[in-house]
Amino acid sequence: MAVKYEKGKEANGSSSFEILKKVDISPHVEKKGNYDYVSWASALDILYSNFPKASYEVHTCQEGHPFFKSELGYYVVVSVTIDDKTETEYHAVTGNNNKALLKPTMVDINASIKRGLAKTIAQHGLGLDLWIGEDLQQYGKRDEEATTELDEASQEEGKTGGSNGNGNGSKP
Repeated sequence: MAVKYEKGKEANGSSSFEILKKVDISPHVEKKGNYDYVSWASALDILYSNFPKASYEVHTCQEGHPFFKSELGYYVVVSVTIDDKTETEYHAVTGNNNKALLKPTMVDINASIKRGLAKTIAQHGLGLDLWIGEDLQQYGKRDEEATTELDEASQEEGKTGGSNGNGNGSKP
């Protein structure tokens, strides 16, 4: 669905965000596990159909690699520009379970670049609703995992007579 567009505004005054936000992405939504998503290829096709002069960039580290490494893991950085507006996504290199990979392959990095590209296009409005609540869902899983770990640790302490924090292992 292409819309007549002139730099900054459509004939009716819509911004690029408003134009992309109105695109019906439902025919392009796929499901992977618990997540709905729009593939990077569909997102890029819709972007270029509406904004042929749009561009994207995959940022590189000092060594020229298309990924960055920190003590927490690997990540990629992707920017998408429409006219004078650039959005940038810092996207962790994750596996199919959305957990950070400590030893990713180039296939993992490429997949993260493409996921980062789709999310960066969403920052411009296309399919943005798909990500509403995703961050909360991830935090909820992390909270559940932390609670489970605490429960397991508490149960283990109960079995072994672990400390309650006062240093002597007895109950207050």
